[in-house]
Amino acid sequence: MYYDRTFNVPSMVQEIEALQAKLDETEGEDEQRALEEDITGKILWLCWSGICAEADELLQKVEDYIQREDAARVSGITCLNITVIAVSMICGNCARL
Repeated sequence: MYYDRTFNVPSMVQEIEALQAKLDETEGEDEQRALEEDITGKILWLCWSGICAEADELLQKVEDYIQREDAARVSGITCLNITVIAVSMICGNCARL
């Protein structure tokens, strides 16, 4: 799935707030439901974009790690090895928070 790397978070938050204000003023049930769906979609898109950006950053860190390691140690690396490295990096980052 594609996501916009130049995604403007403050702009999206403003759009969500504007939709919420419009929802608060709306009385029609169908229009309220449509606005609620729009708000939910924008929030989900915002979350998805954040997850993709974090994954991109983490994959770059894993790639850098692999490139720094001795060729003999890294030869024969599998997808499982990369996953273990990525998970250990995530856990390491979480522990520092």
